[in-house]
Amino acid sequence: MRWDIVLFDLDGTLFDSMREHAEIFAALLEGRVSHDEAIEGYMESAGQPVVHQFRQVAERNPVPDEELRRLVAQFFDQIAKSTPRLFRDVKASVKALSAMGCILGVSTNVRTEVVESRLRRVGIRTYFDFVLGSDPRNDATAKGIGHFTTVMRALGLDRETFGRRAVFVGDAEHDMLLARQFGLEAVGRIHSEDSEMRKRLMQAGAACVVDDLRQLVTLVSKR
Repeated sequence: MRWDIVLFDLDGTLFDSMREHAEIFAALLEGRVSHDEAIEGYMESAGQPVVHQFRQVAERNPVPDEELRRLVAQFFDQIAKSTPRLFRDVKASVKALSAMGCILGVSTNVRTEVVESRLRRVGIRTYFDFVLGSDPRNDATAKGIGHFTTVMRALGLDRETFGRRAVFVGDAEHDMLLARQFGLEAVGRIHSEDSEMRKRLMQAGAACVVDDLRQLVTLVSKR
């Protein structure tokens, strides 16, 4: 059956923002872990709720709960103030998928109101039927099962039908695992011919890996 429900991760998949977010993350952990360790830890744990990322990266120098809540709030406040930048292939690709009749959605661990604002600022909000963000204080709202369930129920589909029609596109191994855990196919997203990352995404469960979202449009059109 054709993929006609296409759900996207946001940062690193649609937005060229991972390095900027990693720098924000590292600055907030200054004095607890080295800058390079924080950058590497953020990238390696990409796709997880940021509260988990802070805990994981600062594991050897744990952050007290009250300070952790402050760090998470500061992280998202700085993201909200940043200027969103789309990857060059995004606008044409989501426009084409929408024109083909696909139902499009975004699933991310960023707060919903911030996601809505960023999508409007880059001129692509109109193409998305679902914009699903998260409350960093509530793991139940995190990207993954809860978001997939919301879309499935809103469309009135059972789990089996949804699993045949939907695909989740992301740039992190965690994204592939989330999709597979729910019974969805996953498409990995890289930004150059990175053979190591391609291999890691495939090992995490990707059905395929694309380095340009226009390749995804072709895949959908041929299914």
